[in-house]
Amino acid sequence: MMQLKIRRKAWSLALSAILCIGCLGFVTHGYAADASTNTDEQTEVTITGHEVEVLGDLLVWLGKDDSGWLQVFTCNLKTKEQKQLTATRTNKQNLSVGGNAAVYSENQEDIALVNLQTGVITNTDIKAYYPKYVRSDGHYVIYDNPLDSTLYSYNTETKEVKLIGKGQDPSIVDGVVVYASFDRGDIMLYDARTGESRILWKPKSEPGGYLAGPIAFNGKNVVWTQYIYSEKTSPYQTRVLNIDKNDSVPQVLKFSTKTPVMFALGKTAISSSYTAWDSLENDNEKIVAADLGTRQMGIVTNSYEEIIGMDNDRLLLIDKDHHVLLYTLQSTDQGLTVTKTVVSAVIPPKGDKEPSQGNGSIRVFLDGEEITFHQQPVLKDGSTTVEFRPIFEKLGLHVDWDGATQTVIGTKEGLSLKLTLGQTSAVVNGSDIKLPAAPFLNQGYTFVPLRFVGEATGRKVLWDPKLMTVYITIQPPKDNSSTATAP
Repeated sequence: MMQLKIRRKAWSLALSAILCIGCLGFVTHGYAADASTNTDEQTEVTITGHEVEVLGDLLVWLGKDDSGWLQVFTCNLKTKEQKQLTATRTNKQNLSVGGNAAVYSENQEDIALVNLQTGVITNTDIKAYYPKYVRSDGHYVIYDNPLDSTLYSYNTETKEVKLIGKGQDPSIVDGVVVYASFDRGDIMLYDARTGESRILWKPKSEPGGYLAGPIAFNGKNVVWTQYIYSEKTSPYQTRVLNIDKNDSVPQVLKFSTKTPVMFALGKTAISSSYTAWDSLENDNEKIVAADLGTRQMGIVTNSYEEIIGMDNDRLLLIDKDHHVLLYTLQSTDQGLTVTKTVVSAVIPPKGDKEPSQGNGSIRVFLDGEEITFHQQPVLKDGSTTVEFRPIFEKLGLHVDWDGATQTVIGTKEGLSLKLTLGQTSAVVNGSDIKLPAAPFLNQGYTFVPLRFVGEATGRKVLWDPKLMTVYITIQPPKDNSSTATAP
């Protein structure tokens, strides 16, 4: 376990709002902020884990038990009481919270819920192979089939499954689902109680328009960022739309010249009263919060931090050193005065176990971008092996799984790869090819030899022994004096 220090800092930001009318009839707002007070106190608590969420006074995360299995843990932010809510020896991921429950997938196919108050676990009948999205409001579960990008709803009482449609990035509150349609990029609403569906907004209806980041939904308001080609000076717009008003026009919260690098991978947070998102101010990454009622805004933090989630007036962030930070926002009659309470707790990164060779973690880069895995790459029979899904998808392969034969399949134009658990040969375009190491299961994830997959897709695979890093490129780096053949 890792010792965590909880720091409480409080300071206030006086914010003034500037109201102006933007183009296309959208209402826009600007902001200014000044720090005024700062206090500090400190207590201690112990937490380890990742996939951190917040719901009310509870911090919820996936952490490893004494046997190394991921379990659902909670910590009450007021009392500091910690609980382990699950104990099954299964691999858990896709954690999210909603209603009074946490929902997660097990062994990459089963989905379960645990009541955060009582600890009662509900196992569903859902069989979702390698789901990317798992969400719940405590009554309905929303999940996807990543093979065809189809979303489904599951009623935990009646066990009924309903088709929603092709989409991504779903959110659900009190049975109402908001998501981005996969083919058109429209912002859609689906009512799981009635089965009714409607389009909320069409980003592509505007010149060069498209969604440029994640969607957030609180049951009443939808917040998103979209790109508009015609607005060349500030093409990125963060918008809010009230779903209760039919044919309502989105209000523009903020214009931006560009979005942060982490924006597409990050999260837009929303609560009943506030929303927060990543922004760029003078080429510096910041997190901005806005009051959904007044539309006034302020900078929450200037340092590099990542949004985890939001509940009521509290915003949960994590910094580059894996410190969890909880900011409490508060409005006053003077406009928007934000009081912040920062709770700092060290959370280790995902897959914090080192590979078996014991010389440090192996890193993998594809065309200069580091690939993130749930479990760290490991050496097996002298070869670097990795989770198959992240590397397949990054290499542009369509992913499939044959449960009957325990075979992972990757396809794209002109190429078909088939690798079977425990088999030392793969099938490439119908021909058997010997593998340096047989695919195997590690904590519920299927691992495959990295060099074989990279070279099968026509890439160069290079190994830097000093940096313990594998580079997958179209062409080798210009300076390859320190590189060698990847294991």
